[in-house]
Amino acid sequence: MFVGVHQTRAPAHGKRLAGLLILVVLITGCSVNGEETTMNASSSQVSLDAVSWMAGYWVGEHNGTHIEEIWLPPAGGLMVGLHRDVLPSGRSFFEYLRIEATGDTLVYVASPMGRTPTRFPARLIESRRVLFENPDHDFPQRIEYRLDDQGRLQAAASGREGDTDRKLQWTWEKQPFPGD
Repeated sequence: MFVGVHQTRAPAHGKRLAGLLILVVLITGCSVNGEETTMNASSSQVSLDAVSWMAGYWVGEHNGTHIEEIWLPPAGGLMVGLHRDVLPSGRSFFEYLRIEATGDTLVYVASPMGRTPTRFPARLIESRRVLFENPDHDFPQRIEYRLDDQGRLQAAASGREGDTDRKLQWTWEKQPFPGD
């Protein structure tokens, strides 16, 4: 159902007040730290454009395991991703991924080996870093992506597993998509 909005002309001081209120909202929702802009992950200003730097085909190697991650650019309110590890034995692990704009935040949704998806709402969004967190999940509770100064995509999955702190890390270089 469409609901119309009635507009009225505001006096000049009303326009200045509205502009000041918008500025206050932006300042309290964002803080500037050097060249990095940090956004409160529940700010109404959050959109998928904040993580569009993740888009691409990313490839790496870790202890003989071929690791790759693909992220499609934002469209239709989500980014779709796929992660795959191919072990030296030839066995593989895969995970369907997506980041969706939900309400006033971004949510990372992971479905390892095609299983039931787990949701991780964004807790911190910076210009080249995003942290998703679900403290109720068994492992991991935190998933972080960042783009380093060399243009590599780095990710970490961390948290408690039983009585032990655990952290998995990946580093990928951007490559042309196979077949291009």
